[in-house]
Amino acid sequence: LKAFASRVIRRALLNSVEFSPTRFQSLLRILRQWDLDSPQFYENAFQLLFQEDQSNLAVKCYRKAREKDGIHFTRPTLHFLLKIFCDQHSVFGMQQVLDDFFRTYSRPTRRAYQMCMTEFAAQGDARTVHALFEQYATRFVQDGGVRLQSGNDMAPLLTVHAKRGELPEVIRLFNGMKDRYGVHPTLLCWNILISAYGKAHDMDGAFECFEKLLESPDPYLKPDHYTFGTMMGMCTTRGDLDRTVQLYKLADELKIEKGAAMLDTLVLAHTQDEEFEKAERICEDGIDMELIGSRTRMWNHLLIAYALRRDLNNVNRLLQRMSEANVDYDQYTYAALMQSLAIVKQPDKAWAILRKVMPEAGYRATPFHYAIVMGGYLATRETRKLIAVQRHMTRR
Repeated sequence: LKAFASRVIRRALLNSVEFSPTRFQSLLRILRQWDLDSPQFYENAFQLLFQEDQSNLAVKCYRKAREKDGIHFTRPTLHFLLKIFCDQHSVFGMQQVLDDFFRTYSRPTRRAYQMCMTEFAAQGDARTVHALFEQYATRFVQDGGVRLQSGNDMAPLLTVHAKRGELPEVIRLFNGMKDRYGVHPTLLCWNILISAYGKAHDMDGAFECFEKLLESPDPYLKPDHYTFGTMMGMCTTRGDLDRTVQLYKLADELKIEKGAAMLDTLVLAHTQDEEFEKAERICEDGIDMELIGSRTRMWNHLLIAYALRRDLNNVNRLLQRMSEANVDYDQYTYAALMQSLAIVKQPDKAWAILRKVMPEAGYRATPFHYAIVMGGYLATRETRKLIAVQRHMTRR
């Protein structure tokens, strides 16, 4: 009877047609109580959860599975779980997956190392990136010496120092790739180097690298949409609208595939010069263009520009247009709307967006969102409400 019930529960639990997170957790609890949660069951469960895009539930299931003796996970499952933890910036989760790689397979895969190094680099954790890279470089050897697959393997090292603003270290690593690791810098490496120059506000160095790419005889070392987006972003930061436009036109001449970031910088540059009609025209043009990346940021730039000018009518009009054009909102879109409401002394509506609208849309409020509401209440001299918002932020 118990075996029959177990088969029925497994079939119901792994049914993707009528999947329900609540029912899944209830049935999993029963299987665990009966000690019928086998390794194969967990593999099937993870496949279902990945298919249903149930990341948080997959994490809960993974941690329950780890409590059971004799459970081993396949490499594809560990890769999926590692991606979830990287997306969630969970250092603890990443460490758990790495531990399972060591326990089951004696070492992580190349892909696992690369995912972890990329995430730690994004967090600016240079010590961890270097430690992981040394493991990676020494565990994958050929002909008795360290041989990386390509220059892209060096990207996390370059990225972490670029993020930290350590330009000399980025240059040192970039220049030493061939001698130490036997690989040449790839376009990705060049893009990181250019970005590092930009973060250091060294426009001359950035343009020198950019010109080297333009002149490179190697067809695989030509500027791409990311290169142009980075260069245009630097010019926009300096308030140089003319050069930003010139770079965009050059990308057109070279038939570079367009990235949304390129249009983002154009929109921002025009709003900085208070050319709102031109900025909106670019946003509208972007709707019908084949772009790499999200169109949301360019619209956000325009929203923020109107919000800072207390123009709630245009903010609402643009939000409506974004919905009509299927341009997704993100946390910065809501921030722009909240700013416009707070500036025109309607902080109660901004507070309602933070507490109700954002959670329903799947976005978690950041300290910046709370600061907008608190600033609104400060402007209206509603001290009690300001304190209530501050308490809500500290309790969450």
